[in-house]
Amino acid sequence: MNPTFDTDFLRMLKKLNGRGIYLWQEDGKLKYKCKKGEMSESILNKLKEVKQEFVEFLQYCENNMFQLSSLQSAYLIGGDNKCELGNISAHYYVEYEAKNINTEKLEKILNELIKRHDALRMVILPEGKNLILNNLPQYELTTYSYSTTLERDLVRNNWKNHDYPVGQWPMFHFEVGKSDILDDVLHISFDCLILDAWSAQELIDEIFKLYRGETVSFPKQTFKEYMNKFREYQYLLEKQADDYWNQEIKNIVVPEIKTKIPIQHVTKPSFERIDYTFSLNETVTLYDNLRRIRLTPAATICTLFMKSLCDFFMIPGITLDITLYNRLPFYKEPQKILGEFTNIGLATLKKDGSIFFDEAIDVQRQFWKLLQYREYDGTKLLKKVGQGKSGKVYFPIVYTCMLTGNSEYKVQDSFREVYALSKTPQVMLDHHVRDDLGYLKLSFDYVTDLFDEKDMIRLMDLYIKNIKELISLYTWKYYKPNK
Repeated sequence: MNPTFDTDFLRMLKKLNGRGIYLWQEDGKLKYKCKKGEMSESILNKLKEVKQEFVEFLQYCENNMFQLSSLQSAYLIGGDNKCELGNISAHYYVEYEAKNINTEKLEKILNELIKRHDALRMVILPEGKNLILNNLPQYELTTYSYSTTLERDLVRNNWKNHDYPVGQWPMFHFEVGKSDILDDVLHISFDCLILDAWSAQELIDEIFKLYRGETVSFPKQTFKEYMNKFREYQYLLEKQADDYWNQEIKNIVVPEIKTKIPIQHVTKPSFERIDYTFSLNETVTLYDNLRRIRLTPAATICTLFMKSLCDFFMIPGITLDITLYNRLPFYKEPQKILGEFTNIGLATLKKDGSIFFDEAIDVQRQFWKLLQYREYDGTKLLKKVGQGKSGKVYFPIVYTCMLTGNSEYKVQDSFREVYALSKTPQVMLDHHVRDDLGYLKLSFDYVTDLFDEKDMIRLMDLYIKNIKELISLYTWKYYKPNK
């Protein structure tokens, strides 16, 4: 028991807490409390050996802890096994294939990025705080050898629905499968408590740029600094946003989605993915048409998704949980700061006989309001709907939009994405839309206990059909949006 790193102290604290022994420092002195007889002479002697180091670590923790964001708290609460579709953590997994991955070079890059980005040194403490660690061991890249896809898939299955325990570091995992027969594969897993989807993509872009020998500019500010600044600013527009949502919430539709079994019977959700990619030409045509009538891809595609859901599940309307990536310009290039910046909002579609274009305009209006009030704590909306009831799922379908609105061919990196999957507490279906490669890609991450793959494929086919009809619709040139 000679701790060297912050992680050693965390493990010691967890072990002691498990025995009902709790430590803290007070005026530079190590204090503890426990039930009579729990603090053995052996433990006491070991603590005396590292007393000064332990006091310094606890003082460091006090100065480097900061509050969880509202969504981080929601992830933790929603992941509790007492909540509907809980008993899991928010997690993202992705695989890339490449030839002859230089693992020594990659490991060096990962350790450089861990030093540069405080979110990669972050742990979530059981008491509900973020803690940035400073004194960490070198991160060791895991490797293995494989000769068949079955061997590679064993690693995939081990990590694609992984749960990271709170209070432990790291909350991410990189692993490389080396093969003399097939391409090498890079497995990446991380807990969404530390990185949102935009941050994860930025991190992966930085890894690949550094791997190619390119220069990467790093932020001067940290995630911790940003979040402390954000809390000072967050309440400035609270009253205006409350007034808006108190009116808008009257129009929401809590969807009644038919599932294989009731959601309260799912004890531990497991997710799978289906996806579809549009061609570059289809994406260009769609985006050009949308610009012509002043509709955004994000709102239009969301409208088509909601219409497809209503038709498929035969429901009169639906409200979706909308993911918002909320980086405010407190600093230069805030997009370079990695962390969990996500907020949430709601968007509603009611089938009232309106033509699609007017429905899309109304959804776009709601999107602009989400942008206008992006500082508003979206978890408050769920509390308004739930009226104090905890653990129940009201909006289990999520629209995660990562659209840039750009449609042009981009040269593929030597690392090719071949698989991805996300999972989120209290979610039955998370729809991701992205165009970071220049073309539109759709994916459904769904709970397998609730939906059959064939039903998700049928829903996706209907959705694709609706988008393709919009791409080729001859009435584009005749349509003029209402002012």
